[in-house]
Amino acid sequence: MGIRRQKVYFCHHCHKTMESSDTLMLVEEEASRCFCSEDCIMGFYGPRNDYFDLNAQRIRAELKLPEKDKLLQYKNSEEKIKQTLEEPDEVWEQENEVGEVYYTHLKEFKVGTSSFWMIIICFHFQEEPSYIFLTEVTNSKELVNYYRSEEEFSLIQYEADNEPPELEIPTEILESVELKKSNFLALLLQSRDESDIEYEKFFLYEKNTVTTLEDPDEIFKHRDEENDTLLTYVKSFPEDNGNFFYIVVCMKVDLDSSADDDVLIPIISFPSTDPNLYMKYATGERISGNIKN
Repeated sequence: MGIRRQKVYFCHHCHKTMESSDTLMLVEEEASRCFCSEDCIMGFYGPRNDYFDLNAQRIRAELKLPEKDKLLQYKNSEEKIKQTLEEPDEVWEQENEVGEVYYTHLKEFKVGTSSFWMIIICFHFQEEPSYIFLTEVTNSKELVNYYRSEEEFSLIQYEADNEPPELEIPTEILESVELKKSNFLALLLQSRDESDIEYEKFFLYEKNTVTTLEDPDEIFKHRDEENDTLLTYVKSFPEDNGNFFYIVVCMKVDLDSSADDDVLIPIISFPSTDPNLYMKYATGERISGNIKN
C-alpha cells in the first residue's frame, strides 16, 4: 500500500505537534481544542479566568457587597469545592452563539445558624466538571440570582419533534476538515504580523462568528488543492482603536441529501487588523450579496 500519512495533532496553546491521540488533554465537551500539558491549558484559558474574576468584582461593586467578606475564607476550601462540583444543589448552563457552554454549579452550606452559597463556573467534559474558571462564595441572594441567568441544566428538555434532523457527515469529510484546520492554523501563525491581534485573545472575538456568517461584507469562493470548494466570509467591525476584520473560512459540502442548501462546515475563524493578511484571504471569485447559510 506504500507509505501511509500519519495523523497529527496540535496543542491549541503552544502548537506543539503530537502524533498520538493518547497524549491529548481535553477539557471542553463541545470543542475539539486539545493540549499537550496542564501548563498549556492554564496558559490558554488563563485570560478567561481573569475575565470571570473581574466580572465578579464588578457585580459585587454594583450590589455594594463588601470586598473583604469573612466568607472568603471558604473560597479555597477543597472540601467545599469538591462538594459543589460533585453534589451541587443546582447546575445552570450558559451557551454563547458559537456553541461554547459554561456550567455554573451552586451549593448552599450551613454555618451555625446562617448559610452561604458557593458558586463555581466551569467546563464539563464527558459529563463531569473539568476546568474551573471561577470560585465565589456569598450570602447575597442577588449575587446568586445573577448566576442563575440561563436555563437550569437539570430541567432542560430536548423536544425531538422540534429539532432539525441531524446531518450524517461521512468520516472522510470530517477527517479532511480536520486536516484543513491544522493546515490553515499553521499558515495563519506563519503569516500573521507580530503587531496583529494576539492569538491568545482570539476567543474574545468568537462572538463575531455568527454575525460574519449571517451578514458578511464580502464572500469569496475558490477551490483548494484538493478541489474542495471553500467560502471565505469577511466582515469589518468597529473597535475603540479602529476597525478589525473578522474572517471565517468554510468548506462547502454536498451530502446528496434532499436539503435544498449545501452544508457549510467552518474550518477556521479569526480577527485581524492587518490589511495584508486580509488580502491573503480575499482571493477567488467575489460573491456579491449575502447567501443563506
